[in-house]
Amino acid sequence: MENKMYHIGLYKVDIKNATYVILTGDPGRVEKISKNLNEVEYLGSNREYTSYLGKLNNEYVLVM
Repeated sequence: MENKMYHIGLYKVDIKNATYVILTGDPGRVEKISKNLNEVEYLGSNREYTSYLGKLNNEYVLVM
């Protein structure tokens, strides 16, 4: 099994080859932005990184 990316606490398989990544700069905005996506999945939190994965126009988008 591959190693977890220590800085975000996720495995590459967790992000499902997201086409886009939105880095909000403020962990408080992550959940608000992710509400605009479809099929949203909470991936976890590690340090200052909270991560959600969802779809927009059938493309995976990672918000963190």
